[in-house]
Amino acid sequence: MQFQSARDPELADRLLLYHALLRRRFHVPVHSTVILLRPEANDAALTGRLTYRLHPKRGKMDFRYEVIRIWDIPEHSGLDPCLLRTGRKSKRSQIWYGSKTFANT
Repeated sequence: MQFQSARDPELADRLLLYHALLRRRFHVPVHSTVILLRPEANDAALTGRLTYRLHPKRGKMDFRYEVIRIWDIPEHSGLDPCLLRTGRKSKRSQIWYGSKTFANT
């Protein structure tokens, strides 16, 4: 989970890096999420998907991530933006990247 308050043109690439590092380190499925805290952090390039292909028929990258825009959450939804939490609990502890809490295996 990445909290973002300012626009970062390299954010999707950074999310991919964090995703791969967490997967490698803990050997668990990773759900990558970026939470945009202010409209200034929004970018048209944040589509929830990073894709590219270097050579046709030689593989491609198709990385998907979730984008949550705090200002789009309706006030009447009952969801407190301060308590956002994604994913389900498993046998391993929840992994929180960006808030200094990591999985205990």
